[in-house]
Amino acid sequence: MKLDILPVPFLGFLSIQEIVYMVKHKYRSLVAEFEGGNPDYDAEGVVCKAPYGVLDRMGKRIMFKLKSKDFS
Repeated sequence: MKLDILPVPFLGFLSIQEIVYMVKHKYRSLVAEFEGGNPDYDAEGVVCKAPYGVLDRMGKRIMFKLKSKDFS
């Protein structure tokens, strides 16, 4: 069964400082641009995961979400 759902854009391997700077300074939404919407639309935020499936000591994935509204 095909769901026609696009994967989220991959922004690359970034440090936490780079991610905070990018979200704090309102980067543009890649999804809005790709789907033919307004290319000047600001992204809502970023979901970050550690590469290669790195887990913490409790066996949980290392990940966090940083939203643009956290800086407004």
